Amino acid sequence: MPRQPRRQELSPTPEPVPNYGDSPSMLDKVGATAEVAREKVDNAANSAWRNAKKYIPSALLHRSAQDYYLMFYNLLNIGLWTYLLVLVTAHLLTPSPPPTVLNPAPGPTISSSTASETLGAYLKNIFRPFKNVKATSTGFTSTNSHKFSALEKGTGYITSILHTFIERSRTTYSARGIGVYTLIIQSVALLEVVHSALGIVKSPVQTTAMQVASRLAVVWWFVEAEPSARTSTFYSTMLVAWSLSEIIRSQYYMASLLHLTPPRAHTNRLVATSIDILTYIRYSAFYILYPLGSGSEYMLMLKGFPSFPSKSAAIATKGGWNLLSAKGVPAWKVFFQRVKVWVTSWDAGAWARVPFVFIWPAGLFILMTYMQSQRRKALGRGSGRSTASGRTVVGRKKVQ
Repeated sequence: MPRQPRRQELSPTPEPVPNYGDSPSMLDKVGATAEVAREKVDNAANSAWRNAKKYIPSALLHRSAQDYYLMFYNLLNIGLWTYLLVLVTAHLLTPSPPPTVLNPAPGPTISSSTASETLGAYLKNIFRPFKNVKATSTGFTSTNSHKFSALEKGTGYITSILHTFIERSRTTYSARGIGVYTLIIQSVALLEVVHSALGIVKSPVQTTAMQVASRLAVVWWFVEAEPSARTSTFYSTMLVAWSLSEIIRSQYYMASLLHLTPPRAHTNRLVATSIDILTYIRYSAFYILYPLGSGSEYMLMLKGFPSFPSKSAAIATKGGWNLLSAKGVPAWKVFFQRVKVWVTSWDAGAWARVPFVFIWPAGLFILMTYMQSQRRKALGRGSGRSTASGRTVVGRKKVQ
């Protein structure tokens, strides 16, 4: 009988143990998802930046921190002086707004308080714009039954406007917080001297320091120390001259930072013409604005001196009666006696202003001479110049 084969007993196959190290964990999945999301965000941001760059002037890209700072400073300067000019113009040409938190007494009144004394009350609301300023027409009226001719009506109308303008200009300092704003805005101009001293701008340090110091002396000393200076018409003319000169100057510097001056061959025709006009105004307006501003400063400085005495006042003084009461006294003796009385009435503040009587005209001459030389450089003939008559291409002939 054949032998049957022995059955081989096979051991059971062990079940495979799962290797959790081969499958990603929940943390890895979250990290991978976050990485994908980050890439999508980066791609979207890069795409948005590429699209935005199409509308951003190339002059604003890849600039140094110094250039960006100067752009910000000039924009700030334009905004501040424009705001002050609007305030002055609104006060001179329109009725006063109702009281506000910023300006509790906005009417055309002559206030005895100074800007430095009320500065603390304005700090919290310093840039709050004025409200409810509406332009109204000023007409000429008469209770007379006489029929005026067109010339008489026109003359009366102009006289009425001039009278109102002069009267309102005497209250410019105390109206709408203009005195406080002027004090703050002009004090910011100290940065101009810092810019010149550090070489950030090419303006001479001496000329810049002299101009800024003269203005600070006016707002912090001449005007603050003398009530008659705060109620002078020259205060309004000074602010108008300052505002216009600073707005024009800052706009030109901003155009220079944007590489718009002088216009190039590829510059748009309209932009080039606008820059040429701005350049011409920048180097021509000083003929009017500098004498107007400096002359107004000079008149405000003279307000610190006592009034010149009359002949009767000179006679009333000790020794004046014996000298001037007799008949036939020469006019020059009368004049010198009045000068003597006038000088002896000066206080310490008046004597401190004496050097400025001679410094101010000399400073104006230096500024006018410097601006005249700058005008010849900017508007003179040759390549690289920008004139109002057309584009001047650097290194080429002028394109008409």
